[in-house]
Amino acid sequence: MVVLGLESMSGPNLNKVSKAIDKIIVHPLYNVFNDFNEDNNNDMALLKLSSPVNFTDYIQPVCLASANSTFYTGVSSWVVGFGATSSGDSGGPMMIKKGSVWVQSGVVSFGKGCTLPNVPGVYVRVSQFEDWIKSHTGSSKPGFVDYMSSGVDSDLTFVCPSITTPTDHPYSTTITPIPPMPTVCLQC
Repeated sequence: MVVLGLESMSGPNLNKVSKAIDKIIVHPLYNVFNDFNEDNNNDMALLKLSSPVNFTDYIQPVCLASANSTFYTGVSSWVVGFGATSSGDSGGPMMIKKGSVWVQSGVVSFGKGCTLPNVPGVYVRVSQFEDWIKSHTGSSKPGFVDYMSSGVDSDLTFVCPSITTPTDHPYSTTITPIPPMPTVCLQC
């Protein structure tokens, strides 16, 4: 079951619409036995609903980022979960707002905890699956759009710091600390 237009986990939700799921299509190269570890390649699935969705002021479509899209440093993104009140709410969309249009750039895949300081979260890049998604949905739906971010792609000039190994002294071990990773600020 999919619930659309849900505004609150408790109390009345006058704009809520429930739809049954007709089919779940898991990417054929995803290894379900690697769940919850750091080898979640192809962590992507599609849900086919049992009937069409009527769009309202509270239920709107989200475009998908095309393979031509760029996401440079400083792009503000929003991540939405499915209502789990503890960590492990994977599968939610990572979105960017372009004018009045929402563009989905990623899907929550895995991480340790939820938005913990100095602990990165891992997201599936939707644009990498454009051909696979179109092969199941047709070329016109859902709508893929080019999202071209401004600024500089800092990944092109990033150099990984070297990791110092423990010394070979028999009575003590010294490890040079690695500087903490930068915290990515996401509005959840």
